[in-house]
Amino acid sequence: MEKDLLNDYFKLSIKQQFNIDLNTECEFSLIENLVSKKVIVAPTFSEQITENSDLKQFFTAMINEINLENCDQSIIEHRIRKMQESSQDLKEIS
Repeated sequence: MEKDLLNDYFKLSIKQQFNIDLNTECEFSLIENLVSKKVIVAPTFSEQITENSDLKQFFTAMINEINLENCDQSIIEHRIRKMQESSQDLKEIS
């Protein structure tokens, strides 16, 4: 999975859930699991996230969902489209 796609997904999800503009690019890394050889998402949370327990829990849950393979690239792309559409609808109402 591409880091840019995940960054967009995390950013939009956090914006939608917490109304926080957060550049998540440095908040996670993609690494290879030594045993399974699968690429996994590893949290590298900054203080901004660790100091907000709800945000940390939310972000961790998203990462776990991806690492447990409950959420693949097509699901993430679909969710991003839905969040962008929802955001656009709100702008049109304003």
